[in-house]
Amino acid sequence: MGKTQKRQSRHKRSSKPNQIILQKRDIEILKAVFDYRYLTRSQIQILFKISSVTRINIRLRKLYDNKFLDRYYKPVLLGSSEAIYTIGLNACSIIAENSNLDIEEVKRRRRLDQISKSKFLEHNLIVNDFRIELLNDIRQENGFESIKWEDARDCEVKFKYRKNSKRITSSIKPDGYIEFIYQQKLYSFYIEIDLSTSNLSKLKAKFEGYYQFKINNLFKQNKGRENFYVLLITKTETRATNLHQLSSQFDSDIFWFTSLKQLNNNLLYDPIWKRSTQTMSRSLFLKPKVRILK
Repeated sequence: MGKTQKRQSRHKRSSKPNQIILQKRDIEILKAVFDYRYLTRSQIQILFKISSVTRINIRLRKLYDNKFLDRYYKPVLLGSSEAIYTIGLNACSIIAENSNLDIEEVKRRRRLDQISKSKFLEHNLIVNDFRIELLNDIRQENGFESIKWEDARDCEVKFKYRKNSKRITSSIKPDGYIEFIYQQKLYSFYIEIDLSTSNLSKLKAKFEGYYQFKINNLFKQNKGRENFYVLLITKTETRATNLHQLSSQFDSDIFWFTSLKQLNNNLLYDPIWKRSTQTMSRSLFLKPKVRILK
């Protein structure tokens, strides 16, 4: 009888990996993992419309064994957790060839993501869930066109403003920023994911930052746009209600609130949002072609 083949460890690369010839989809997967910073297997499936778990696992395993991807597992009490992927060292030259970034910048970002994964991994994966869902809704609905996404590494803004004759230094640090066109009009949104780790005084300071950024016309200086909105997605509906009430202290309608529970809905057309100046839940846009945002 032949020897039983030893099962590969999910935590270690194969010492003798099968040679891989990168296909177009492989390169697109590597680019997506770099862009999103961290992606689970299921998120990759959604992005690339791959229904077979076995098929995607085999391909990701080959990319992992050949050091195009790194992967991690969150500790769980029971069972096994889903793999989380980041780009591997061998992917850096490919990312540089297919982007506007120098290879040293790609390597620098890779190192930072490796260092920060333990602190920001869960938060970033939830940001990615929202991003994937929103982009899918935009692509599937008529009249919408996605323009660009910036993640937390690229959309922080530091600024100064005057208040009560004082010069104040402040900043906004969103989890993401997206621009898209609806009915030939450009809309701009900052994204904030709240996992209930910040107290209300910190959240109030965050609202103050966005409010001052708005009323001092700093967004136009930064992005060349007139208006922006802030989408805040909270861990629970109770938290969304509390933050909605907190935002009423500011004379502004830029804040929109919902909870993670609502992410399975259509983020554009379903009435899952509460605007800071209103009490009733509503949608971002009215279907089919009547705009709410002004």
